[in-house]
Amino acid sequence: MWFKLRITAIAAYAVQSISADSIYDIVNTTGNFSSLAGAIDAANLTEPLSGDGNFTLFAPINSAFEELPPDLLAKLTNETWKPQLQDILLYHLLDSEVLSADLIDGMTVTTCNGENITINLDPARINENATILVDEQLVNISASNAS
Repeated sequence: MWFKLRITAIAAYAVQSISADSIYDIVNTTGNFSSLAGAIDAANLTEPLSGDGNFTLFAPINSAFEELPPDLLAKLTNETWKPQLQDILLYHLLDSEVLSADLIDGMTVTTCNGENITINLDPARINENATILVDEQLVNISASNAS
């Protein structure tokens, strides 16, 4: 079963380390990402998203998690299902800097779980299943863990 997720892009990049906060710090302290922060914690991905790197996170906001069946979210945050949760979260992560201005309609990129995604711009979405929300306050957020 496919779920249409709403995704906001957080592009982590450093221009002489403008921000002292890592991607995880930003997700953990931004109200719209509290559900994502909980999922990152449950998947034990806090350390990688707090450490060094050059990442882009297509970050699902809380309303995307609210659209999931409650039993699915509970299942995914259970220790037994940690590998599946990690896979889902890594599907939302790129190991390269991609800013919103870099996105090209039809662009294909490989996520950190090894799957390819296609970026579409009209309307803004990833593959055919996820809508990208373009909220100027939630895109191209600078983070320290980029090189």
